[in-house]
Amino acid sequence: MTTRTKMFLAPLFASLTLYAATGPAHALTWTTNGPDSGEVNAVFAPGTGYVYASVQDIGVYRSTDDGATWTLPVSNFGIVYGFAYAAPYLYAVTNGAEVFRSADSGSTWEPKGSGLTSGIQSIVIVGSSIYVASSTEGVGGVYRSDDDGDTWTLKATGLPAGVRVVSLAASGTTVYAALRHSSTGGVYRSDDGGDTWTPKNVGPPRTMVQTNALAVHGASLFYSSYQNEGVYRSDDGGDTWATANSGLPASASPSAIFSTGTSLFVHINSEGVFRSDDGGASWVEKANGFFAHGTFVGSGFTVDAGVLYMATPAGVYRSNDNGELWTRASTGMRGAKIAGLAYLESTLFALELGGIFRSTDLGASWIHSSTGLGSPRVQDMVSLGGELFVARVSGGAAGKPGVYRSADAGVTWTATTAIPSASSMLTVAVLGTTLFAGSEGDGAWKSDDSGGTWTQASAPPANLYSLVVAGASLYAGTADGVYRSDDGAASWVSIGPSGAVVKDTLVVGTDLYAATWAAGGEVQVTSDGGTTWLATDLPGKAYALAAHGSTVFVGANDVFRSDDAGATWVAQGLGIITAGLTVAGDTLFAGTQQVGGVFSASLLGPEVALSDTSVDAGSVDVGSPSTVTFDVTNTGNAPLSVSDIASDDAQFTVSPTTFTTAAAASETVTVTFTPTAAGAQSASITITHDAPGSP
Repeated sequence: MTTRTKMFLAPLFASLTLYAATGPAHALTWTTNGPDSGEVNAVFAPGTGYVYASVQDIGVYRSTDDGATWTLPVSNFGIVYGFAYAAPYLYAVTNGAEVFRSADSGSTWEPKGSGLTSGIQSIVIVGSSIYVASSTEGVGGVYRSDDDGDTWTLKATGLPAGVRVVSLAASGTTVYAALRHSSTGGVYRSDDGGDTWTPKNVGPPRTMVQTNALAVHGASLFYSSYQNEGVYRSDDGGDTWATANSGLPASASPSAIFSTGTSLFVHINSEGVFRSDDGGASWVEKANGFFAHGTFVGSGFTVDAGVLYMATPAGVYRSNDNGELWTRASTGMRGAKIAGLAYLESTLFALELGGIFRSTDLGASWIHSSTGLGSPRVQDMVSLGGELFVARVSGGAAGKPGVYRSADAGVTWTATTAIPSASSMLTVAVLGTTLFAGSEGDGAWKSDDSGGTWTQASAPPANLYSLVVAGASLYAGTADGVYRSDDGAASWVSIGPSGAVVKDTLVVGTDLYAATWAAGGEVQVTSDGGTTWLATDLPGKAYALAAHGSTVFVGANDVFRSDDAGATWVAQGLGIITAGLTVAGDTLFAGTQQVGGVFSASLLGPEVALSDTSVDAGSVDVGSPSTVTFDVTNTGNAPLSVSDIASDDAQFTVSPTTFTTAAAASETVTVTFTPTAAGAQSASITITHDAPGSP
């Protein structure tokens, strides 16, 4: 984007007066280098030399080097829940009423959904028939294709009408379906290609148990319960069932179960990864290298040539020794969903759905640093006494959210004392030596001993989303505007904007900014303590604020910039939903909710200064040229490009009209006045340049 500067030349006979006008800011230049991550819904290795991973909202990634690196042949797939392979075709099932088929190892895909009516969650191939599970309540069921997926037929005789089918498995020619419904759940079996189905629910404590997943292991069938009842095993094709939970956490609901042929694996949300080497008779946690006990894990496993892969919210993890040690294998995946950013203790932190990433080189490289966190979802971070504290959204002690602490710059994390009650811990702040934590539904808490003990503080009446400290005051962004406390959260005063959901606040000088979800007023600013608010309509909801000097940035569907105390906002060219912003030195970092992860942009740039505001060439005879000069100086710290200098009066000519000037350098511009008639003349000169917010 260019900036135009105007100078007004008003000679009396031959007298010139120069005036400088301020032009608008231009867009920033953005770069990204990760972190490499993404919410992986499914991973699949068909034994063809490729590994596939579906990253939510991005597409299907492919690896040709056992998961060491990944590329994205095709994007915009929706949510892919599963894969299957029968030469020469690779299949992917999605949350839409589509099965996608590829004949070139995932380079291209074609939809094959004729006959399907709802989202698909599972796929299995038996001989020349393909079965898919429709998981949409009210229209669910099992569909079969006998023509490589070109057409599909509902096979639901014996199944409850429209029930959700969430998983399929096959043993020989027998197909099993796992149902999830409060009154008609359980496992069903078909011995005739899906033409008829029979319930197989003898053994569980209730006949209509809801299921998560199925797996065939040798001659046994396993299913994981959706109702905190762990794992069940059947050795007679589902006719009878018995629990197989020795070594698993109590009240477990494994989200997936998988057989490598020799071992069984389950992952249990907020608990970890467990392996059984004796057919489910006993289980041992196998999470070394993958966070720690209490980890939230993803939704699938696959194995190929002895390498085990696991899908997680933080990308793909790989094990070469049957789960004894896990390592991240996500290089090239750019699907990180950043909830917040922080620059603390000389380290940049990205708070992502899959945990915490840290960078000690301003985003050039990233390290996944969630050891000890358990549930990876964190929302906010502060520093106190050389330690770091994060608000963990869910999965804390006894299933509650909490605040975690790191004494080693974010390498490892331990829980502070459990907060007695919190529905969703979203924010932390430090005022003096007191640590504050805010939850969405249960108010605010404070600790005077770095999380050793917590006491409930007074809180605004509305749900609390953010806490920000400015001077001696606390500002709370809530579901009903901004509240301020001047007494350490003993009491709060509402300062507006009334009714607005405020996700972040920022104080710059005497101005208070609010990032809101209020339609037509996504960013608002007050200069009088909340008596009046200036609202600006931005595309999309506003999530985050940051400042560099007097310049303010807000994250919404783009990053927007204001150099005039919120009077105007200019898009900065990122074009992605931005939920996290922070400034480190002269660099702005933006954490996005879609592709890319963390983007950075230098806030250094050129600035324009003119040598004179008034130039007088004296009297000039008609037909006799006269010249005056002025200097254009680049007072910034990056090259200045002037792309045009033009006059609106042919009697005034300018030279040069284009040039580039280094930082701290100047260019002399000559204006030649050749009057064609006597009397006062005036002209306007426009300078087009690339300096933001400069004259």
